[in-house]
Amino acid sequence: MGFPFAEFFKGKYGKLKQRRSYKLVSPTNSMRVEARSKLAQKLIAETLKAADAPGKVALPS
Repeated sequence: MGFPFAEFFKGKYGKLKQRRSYKLVSPTNSMRVEARSKLAQKLIAETLKAADAPGKVALPS
């Protein structure tokens, strides 16, 4: 079973730990630039894929 005090402490600590939430990080300029460059790379890859197989792959709009 265990000691009642230890069980009480574990329960209180566990509830306290669960209540703590993380703050939302606002995106910085470098994060925004990185997201835009990833989107641009994806678009370029899709365009090149469509250009390599004309008539087979439609470009997404």
